Amino acid sequence: MKIDPVATEKCAAQLDATDTHVEFAKGKLRATEGKDLGDLSDAMNAARNRVSGALGTVAAVQKEISQNIRTCTKALVEMDQRNAGNLSDTGIKFPVLN
Repeated sequence: MKIDPVATEKCAAQLDATDTHVEFAKGKLRATEGKDLGDLSDAMNAARNRVSGALGTVAAVQKEISQNIRTCTKALVEMDQRNAGNLSDTGIKFPVLN
């Protein structure tokens, strides 16, 4: 079983977008230096919204990666069970997981 390169690239692109959101939030925060409280409030709200979106993206990527790990683990367990507890093609002993 192989990890889908398209899914991997999608995750990488989502993480790149997250970096963009975080950099935007940093810029908004830096732009508040020397400003009055009203400007600060608007900038903080904009930064909070972008960071919130970035965290949502990271959570989605983590969920997708976790799903890939579970899928691969399940495939390894099934392969191990078919090979009577010994992955003979690689010589790796893989414990049966319940």
